Amino acid sequence: MKILVGLSGASGVELGFCLLNALEKFTQDDEIFAIASKGAKMSSLAENLNFNFCEKNEAWQAENLGLKNKMREFESENLANTHRKLANKAWQAENSQLATPNFQNQKSDFSDKNSHAKKQKSEFKAQNLNANDEFIALCKEKFELKKTQFLDDENLAASVASGSFGISATIIAPCSLNTLAKIKHGFADTLITRGAAVALKERKKLILCVREMPFSTLALKQMTKLSKMGAIIAAPVYASYFKAQNLSDLRKFIIGKWLDLLEIPHDLYQKWEQI
Repeated sequence: MKILVGLSGASGVELGFCLLNALEKFTQDDEIFAIASKGAKMSSLAENLNFNFCEKNEAWQAENLGLKNKMREFESENLANTHRKLANKAWQAENSQLATPNFQNQKSDFSDKNSHAKKQKSEFKAQNLNANDEFIALCKEKFELKKTQFLDDENLAASVASGSFGISATIIAPCSLNTLAKIKHGFADTLITRGAAVALKERKKLILCVREMPFSTLALKQMTKLSKMGAIIAAPVYASYFKAQNLSDLRKFIIGKWLDLLEIPHDLYQKWEQI
């Protein structure tokens, strides 16, 4: 069986990584694929995973913001350059001469700046990719993940984006309200939402672990629609009958209920009939 786990940017991303750990523990030959969104990474850093990666990530974010501002400046210059080109063409038509030296100098200056901006953008993408790789490496180490295959949420050409790849079950844990809304309305602009779209169209099991409290009327309507389409809404809610002693027991219960939905045997909590 091939299982796809999506980790969106809702609070409680740690539960998603704990689920991956449990899947590795209680499955043998099953293939496990995981996608951690940018929001999941930010939630992980903002909550209690205690990664040293945080300071480096903030530095890259600041650099990205500066780069975006520079790109806006270059785009404004590009627009002005376009107007200058049009004016120059009109001047050429009237005078049948080449562009003025001043315009050529401005054009050359803009080309240099644009090339520099593209280089900076390329360098940032490489840094961001390295940052993502480091984040995944830290998660693998912290949650003792050995066989889970992590995929890039921006890579819509990944194998799991096709129904022919044969994903048996898709679970998004946690599932943010943003991800919920996108799935309900058919948006597939990330690999996570594309994976959900594939599960719906292929009539495969789709489990959405929506993490929010309280739920708005809009979110409830979206969950109702998806439930009618065949998705399973499995919010991380615990019960009292298994007599939890600590936070770890509560976590095991929630993970165990998700494994129940995936039809994977486990011993994470006492079932009702065993009490």
